[in-house]
Amino acid sequence: MKNLIVLFTLISFTCNINAQRTINVDYNKTAGKLNTMFKECVGAGRANEGLRADWQQQLSYVHKQCGFKYIRMHGLLTDDMAVYTEDNKGNPVYSYMYVDALYDYLLSIGMKPFVELGFMPNALASGNKTIFWWRGNVTPPKDYNKWEAFMKNLVQHFTERYGEEEVKSWYFEVWNEPNLSPGFWSSTQDEYFKLYDYTAYPNGGGGNLGNLGFRLGDSKTVLFASEYYKSVGGFTGVMEMQPGPTNWAGFASLLYPGAVRMWLYHSFAAGGRVACSYRFRQILYGSEQYHAAVIKTDGVTPSQGGEEYIQFNKEIKQLRELYKPNAQIPEKLPAHLYYNNFDCLLNQAMCMYNPTKAVEHCL
Repeated sequence: MKNLIVLFTLISFTCNINAQRTINVDYNKTAGKLNTMFKECVGAGRANEGLRADWQQQLSYVHKQCGFKYIRMHGLLTDDMAVYTEDNKGNPVYSYMYVDALYDYLLSIGMKPFVELGFMPNALASGNKTIFWWRGNVTPPKDYNKWEAFMKNLVQHFTERYGEEEVKSWYFEVWNEPNLSPGFWSSTQDEYFKLYDYTAYPNGGGGNLGNLGFRLGDSKTVLFASEYYKSVGGFTGVMEMQPGPTNWAGFASLLYPGAVRMWLYHSFAAGGRVACSYRFRQILYGSEQYHAAVIKTDGVTPSQGGEEYIQFNKEIKQLRELYKPNAQIPEKLPAHLYYNNFDCLLNQAMCMYNPTKAVEHCL
């Protein structure tokens, strides 16, 4: 309650600088069910910190209080985790002792890892570019065949230690934000695509990691999404946005609440002028290709994605009403500081893939 009062006080104080405004809050009323997407994943600093007793105690407490399901962190493959070295003949030596200790603990408290495959072990790195004070190496591998064998061995180890069904419930991603170069990646976009392919395809292909179907995010689509919105004849947009499961995708899970709304904002924020989805395309039975639609099979009721289209349209109308072309960004903005934070355990949204694609022509 104290934190809410501080936040409202700051907002009110800032608003009073420019104009008088009254904010009334009735704590006995609710606007609807709280969206708990924030419980899906929490972000931590780096993997090695997860071996500390105080870190583990704090994570256990946060998990019990907030119910976070997954945890994602940097540095799983860096030298302080001792996963990869080479002998004096240049032969790879794998060791997963620290990774096992970390993941064993996560599973013991009811959490699951969101596996970020990075950064580069120094013995396998092609250069010395690093990030952060703990020097995570952000260069491509010096030998892609060795990297491929390393990834294949790691996935096999996870399967043997934790079981196929358990690892199928995890999420995997190749690297962290390689679109930020220089920064998290020292090379080119094409070089990252090569790294992705040498990680994914030896283990089962795009969309999956491992022949058993482990879930791998398509960072080619997500991180470099702006490439898909380049103008074609001065007109851009999104065609065939899928507002629900299909029967032709790599996997066809139900969408998280808010995903379609997020994709719509993403599309128009990138400069798109139109977003298209099927209105009626969900078949009742048969082997015909199945697409999601904004209307359910009764032909009347909006689907989950359809409801988010409706919500998006309402919000766009509200934004138009509030839009002020000559508005100035205030020099000072209110800040809400929560004194009981746990350092490095920061709330983080999770996005595995983006199914949108650029319109090359309009039908």
